[in-house]
Formats: sequence, C-alpha cells, structure tokens
Amino acid sequence: MTDDSSEARDRKALVRGYFGGIATTYDSIGPPIFTVLGRMLVERADIPRGAHVLDVATGRGAQLFAAADAVGPTGHVVGVDLSPEMVREAAIEIAQRGVTHATIRQMDAEALEFPDATFDRVTCGFALFFFPAAERALAEFHRVLRPGGKVATSTWGELDPRWAWYDELTRRHNVPNVNIGTGRFKMPSELESALGQTGFVDVKAQVESIEFIFANEDEWWDRMWAHGGSVELAGVAQEILARFKADAFERMQAARGPEGLHRVTHIVFATATKPPQP
Repeated sequence: MTDDSSEARDRKALVRGYFGGIATTYDSIGPPIFTVLGRMLVERADIPRGAHVLDVATGRGAQLFAAADAVGPTGHVVGVDLSPEMVREAAIEIAQRGVTHATIRQMDAEALEFPDATFDRVTCGFALFFFPAAERALAEFHRVLRPGGKVATSTWGELDPRWAWYDELTRRHNVPNVNIGTGRFKMPSELESALGQTGFVDVKAQVESIEFIFANEDEWWDRMWAHGGSVELAGVAQEILARFKADAFERMQAARGPEGLHRVTHIVFATATKPPQP
C-alpha cells in the first residue's frame, strides 16, 4: 500500500514533476556524479553473475547500467521510477546501448508491482529521502527480495563546508525553499536503524567521500539547471537570479584549485540482507 494522505500525494506529485522537467539533461552536464556514485553502489551490492536485480528510482540509469554489467547476459535488471519522463529517457538509452537484459517501468516504490521473493538484489541510490513513507518502501524492498538477498542503498551525507554558503544565499536573495525531500538518512545510524527495524540483518552503513571537480563556474551553474538547483531557481525573477549567480560565483572561489572548482561529496552507503529461510 502507498501513503494516500494529501501531503504524501502532493510530495509525490512535486517529485514527479521536478524530475520530469529535467529528465532530458539529468547528470549530462559537468562531472558524471551519479554515474560514478551508481557504480560505487553496485560494487557494494556484491551482485553475482546471472542475478535478478531491481533498481528503485532508476532515473537515467546510474545503477541500472552498472548492475546490467554485473549480472551479465544471463541475469536481468529491472528499473522502476516514479517519473514517466525519466522512464522514457532511460528506455531510450537502454535501446541505444543494446542492453537486452534490462527493462524499466514506471512504478511507485511504496507499492512495488512484483511478487514476493522475485529478486536477488535491490539497489536504491539517493531516493529514500524523497519517499513520504520510506519505511514502507524499505518493507517493499524486503518483500520482493528472495531469502538471503541483499539491499544496497545510498544517501547524501554532510555538505562540503566550502560549499555551505548555498542555503545562506538562497535566504539572502529570498529564493523559495521548495522542499522535495524529507531531509532524512544523513547519518549512518539512522539508515542502519531503519533497515534493522524493517527486518534486515547484517546491516552495515558507513560514510565515504569522493571529490568531484567542476571545470569552472559556468559548468557548475549549467549543472544546477540539470539537477538540484532548478527546482528552487526556476521561478526566481531574472534580476534576483543574476545577483544570486554573481554572489554564488564569488563564494565558490574558496573551492578553487588548479584543475577547477573542487567539491567533496560525502555519501552514506548501506547494505543489508534479508534473513535466509530457517
């Protein structure tokens, strides 16, 4: 079952609309952050050849394609996403790459349309905090996993302090706070607790860090419109947006190095196992 409250429906509609609006350019500008982090998550899932894998909140396929490489042609990967536009774009790329052992469907993570014990692995990258009822989604992951199967998930950790100015600037320039996430699961302990309470065992969560480099200020700005910033900045008047951009470009100089603008991303990776049958 899904959360049918009006608040939950509104949040899902906001998430669906936001990701639908950026589907064609998602993660295609600047460093390939989600592609890199998707591979890292799949590595931690320890996916065997020939496995059946479910990737929840697939987006453009950051985990899906890495998982397809892991399972090989004798396995299969199914991606699901709430956004029909993301599903469309991922399906186009699946066809273009000629990946015959991967498919994608539009679906709500809180009500997966699969029988019990269907998959050997479930992956979910950077999405749990979008779900109004994250515990319900985790219960669905548990349900569709076979006994002994594993879940692997990732969430954002703490911010790089050199980039902590962003929220302060949005307040200074009266940029609206459009909250499409719940702000949860930034700490490993919170993710471990949620997985343990769902019935998973051998739960492990830890923070890992990786540095990405933007070539220049304009690359960072263009990426904002293909990812996070667009949801808040899209409705801002042009004169305010120009001042915000100028201030942001000035603040980010603290992160400048010889190769460009450095940003350390802290990620919480977690894995857990569905108990085997007695």
